[in-house]
Amino acid sequence: MNALRRVVGLGLGSLLAFAAVACGASPTQPSTGAPVFSSPTGQPADELLGDWRLAAGQNQGTQIQLLAAFPVSLTIAPRRVSGQSACNNYQADASIDAVNFGIALPAMSAMGCDPPRGAIDDAYIGALLTVETWQLNGGQLFLRGPNVVLQYAPE
Repeated sequence: MNALRRVVGLGLGSLLAFAAVACGASPTQPSTGAPVFSSPTGQPADELLGDWRLAAGQNQGTQIQLLAAFPVSLTIAPRRVSGQSACNNYQADASIDAVNFGIALPAMSAMGCDPPRGAIDDAYIGALLTVETWQLNGGQLFLRGPNVVLQYAPE
């Protein structure tokens, strides 16, 4: 009888685990679907959330030419990022954990931009879409991906 209880208990436990995974829960993410915000270097998670201004950027080995009159911003909230590129506003769902950072294809405004601002938008959004990791260092936020580095200062 004890063997039967163990088999039934294991079967029920496996069924519950399968149901939880099927519903979107995972061992590393709360069942609410909220990403876990924590730092790879031990800083409090709250330091990542909030408003950031792009200080420098590189996409595929080319510097993103920023214009002081048209700053690029990033606001990080749980499961969401938004901001202003040199011309357009953007917002996207985000997946952020202890070291990883990724966004879905952003929704953007469709302003007609002059060439310098349009080029900044293209380079920045292209870089942001390839970001894979984040790090806080010296009060600066660094987002990195394949041949991409975006450096932000707090606003």
